[in-house]
Amino acid sequence: SLGNEFGTGGSNFLAALAVVKSIDLTRPTHYEGFGVGEKNPAGIDSKMYAPIAPYADSGNVKKKLLSSVERAALDPKLTKPFYLCEFAHAMFNSMGSLKEYNDLFDKYPQLLGGAIWEFQDQGIWNRRDPQHPILAFGGGFGEFPNDHYFIHKGTVASDRSPKPHYPEMKHEFQWIGMKAVDLAKGTFTIRNKYQFIDLSGFAGKWEITKNGVKDAEGELDLSEIKPISEKTIKIPYDVSKFEPGAVYHVRLSFNLKKEELWAKKGYELAAEQFEFPVVKAGAVFTGIKTAPVNLSEVNNTIVIKGKNFQIEFDKNSGTIASIQNNGRNLLNQNGGPMLHLWRAPHRNDDMWADAAWEDYGLKELKWTAKNVVAKQVSPSEITVAADLSATGKKDFSITHQVVYTVFSDGKLVVKNEVKSSVPKLNLARMGVRMFLNKDYQQFNYFGRGPMENYSDRKSGSEIGVYN
Repeated sequence: SLGNEFGTGGSNFLAALAVVKSIDLTRPTHYEGFGVGEKNPAGIDSKMYAPIAPYADSGNVKKKLLSSVERAALDPKLTKPFYLCEFAHAMFNSMGSLKEYNDLFDKYPQLLGGAIWEFQDQGIWNRRDPQHPILAFGGGFGEFPNDHYFIHKGTVASDRSPKPHYPEMKHEFQWIGMKAVDLAKGTFTIRNKYQFIDLSGFAGKWEITKNGVKDAEGELDLSEIKPISEKTIKIPYDVSKFEPGAVYHVRLSFNLKKEELWAKKGYELAAEQFEFPVVKAGAVFTGIKTAPVNLSEVNNTIVIKGKNFQIEFDKNSGTIASIQNNGRNLLNQNGGPMLHLWRAPHRNDDMWADAAWEDYGLKELKWTAKNVVAKQVSPSEITVAADLSATGKKDFSITHQVVYTVFSDGKLVVKNEVKSSVPKLNLARMGVRMFLNKDYQQFNYFGRGPMENYSDRKSGSEIGVYN
């Protein structure tokens, strides 16, 4: 590489390129500023942040210049390897769509791949105050000028601990590919993406989970999977014996058989999880019809009593005022579930949206409740419905229709419907927030984990039971 972001490549770059070639003609060379195609004197065509979607018809000049990745792979005029010299910006809460990029890298041999900007957060410890050490960014030591927060990025933190970006990167960049041929029959294709080694140095394993808990396991036959080749394998499980309504997954993994200079024996280098579509989702919970659940109203309070539990609703606020289990309240005062639409902005990615959040008053919504109605559906089931609305600034409003269903065994099912008066407004977040008694700081959940994941950053976050 002759450099980064230093213009279009003048005489000094051409002179440097000539020296490199005179020393070693076998080394590929690149400089993005040269451009792509016939006029590029380097050995590789490269662009940074080339989008997946084509923008040929865009009125945005910058987007026009950024040819799409797939179009670059298919363009017969581009005969050199194509390299994304910088992409998948890893600053703050980011790095979505890595899977979509990597799918193209795997699909087209013309594409070399790309370099994430970048691997490690560059914050450093400022320990001038021993009582309050901080990870400092630009200006954190009083220096000026500086780049402010611009060094805070990376798939790992300053201390090399993984960020939520890391499992996504590890999964997408793994050198063993796995695809289900026929899940019902247990057949899978294992592809060795390595160019020079077979898979004999790995221990392959399969594992079946039921509702996130291991149900069966075994070893994979990795014999004769040579470099840049694939093999179809069969796993001995019987889907006809799966429990109806349970959620089943099969996981394939590959671990080092011996210690390497860079990793310990047993370190997992590649894995893939598949969900079985043959098992239908369980029926919607309707409650176990045991002891009855009782409904009463006192002034503006709705009281629901069952065996060992009591739930109270405040009709003024339209939400739960208390949840008691065996006489102990689980909620803090005024901690009942309420729609929550804001979070702290993280710069660079969301500051464009934060101004609108301020303009429309997402942090200071004023809520009112009406039509709070309780109904005894059956001896073992009670519903409480409420229409809530909130107003912010500039005539912005939100409506939240919520229905709570309480069953006699203490189960509580909640359905929410939310509408915005400004649908184009990108909300900071959408969720229902409760404030629990501090004794309840741990919980188990069945879903993707163990770190934060999103609709466009989840391929490295497997479904399981997490705490």
